[in-house]
Amino acid sequence: TSQQARSAALAQLLRCVPHAVLLEDGQGDISVLVSAAARPLVSADGAAAERLPGGCLLRRNDAAWLEALPQARHYLYPVHPSQSLLCSSTLASSLYLLLLTLAHRRYDDTLRLSDACSADTRPSAEEAQLWRAVVEAGLSDSHPEAHAARLKLWLPPRPPPPA
Repeated sequence: TSQQARSAALAQLLRCVPHAVLLEDGQGDISVLVSAAARPLVSADGAAAERLPGGCLLRRNDAAWLEALPQARHYLYPVHPSQSLLCSSTLASSLYLLLLTLAHRRYDDTLRLSDACSADTRPSAEEAQLWRAVVEAGLSDSHPEAHAARLKLWLPPRPPPPA
């Protein structure tokens, strides 16, 4: 049925954000609410982190992480009507989603998100913290596709050759 297909599509879409809350308005539009206070980690470093599927950990009591967050400590991602992608409205929300895809080793999703993670302004404290976390996540992953994702993130796009 269409309801089962919708559930399967949403489950696939949310595979990197299992700590999300699904919201649906009166018109049937779906959004995903995710806590920004949960710091994604790739490797275990104590009992303070909760292991999620795919090897990702969430640390919910990191004082330094929380200090860099603005007053609103969540990200809201509208779900595209095709239910094939989450839409992000800020660089910080894009970086958080990118960090989750890296932590869950979903490199295809990481590559797709990398284009949304560029800016020509100085990063906020929140964005700088997320960039550091992306670097840390990448250092512990030696998979070839992880290397490809890091290259796409760190190398600036080259202009096309002159005609």
